[in-house]
Amino acid sequence: MILGTGVDLVDIERFTTMWQRHGKAMARRILSVEEQSLLEIYSSNIATRPVLDKNGQNTCMGTFFAKHFATKEALGKALGTGVTAPAGFQASSLCHADSGQPLVHFSPQLEKYLHKLALEVGFRKVVGHVSLSDEAGLVVAQVILEYV
Repeated sequence: MILGTGVDLVDIERFTTMWQRHGKAMARRILSVEEQSLLEIYSSNIATRPVLDKNGQNTCMGTFFAKHFATKEALGKALGTGVTAPAGFQASSLCHADSGQPLVHFSPQLEKYLHKLALEVGFRKVVGHVSLSDEAGLVVAQVILEYV
């Protein structure tokens, strides 16, 4: 049974500019600790393979942040709380399976909250499904929360 679904669409250029202005301070605000570790790996890899937009600007970091931000916004919409407790920026992490499939991990506090919701309606837990796409300077994220 579906608990909720959320979608968010963001502009990559906005996040590229934010990264250039705020750098790691933005990372600490938007990303979970798990995602900040991924950022370190990602940023060292993209230095050798930049992706340039029509203005010659490297958009890799902007795309990284846009995907993570959009996923958190979509999760907040699916839960009906927005990006606030219990689903604040630090409460979830976007990561990927070895196959490349995007996954959403919940913090222990959010996991506990979701478990309580599931028990209230006769299920064991809530799992999150995420789908991402980026094209023409935009990122879209969809999150579906499912009782299992």
